[in-house]
Amino acid sequence: MGCPAHKLDPTYCHREPEQTALYQAVAGHLETFLAACEADGHTLPAHVESELRRYLDGAASGGAGGPWMGLVAVAASEGGSAAAGVLPC
Repeated sequence: MGCPAHKLDPTYCHREPEQTALYQAVAGHLETFLAACEADGHTLPAHVESELRRYLDGAASGGAGGPWMGLVAVAASEGGSAAAGVLPC
């Protein structure tokens, strides 16, 4: 099944980030992850939680790339492993 061409740009292919495993994992586990961090006496930096929520909001509205790229940079700079998808709690 091909990607339907956009009427103004035939090279554009609409993506559905909300259908990806990444989006579903973040959407399905964010609240549980945040609660587990809090139960352990930890909190994520506010900007990290904000980026996760912006990723979910952006993906749902069709613009997933920007917010997630910021989160990867934040995770890597704070001791997380962006390649492995592990964020510090």
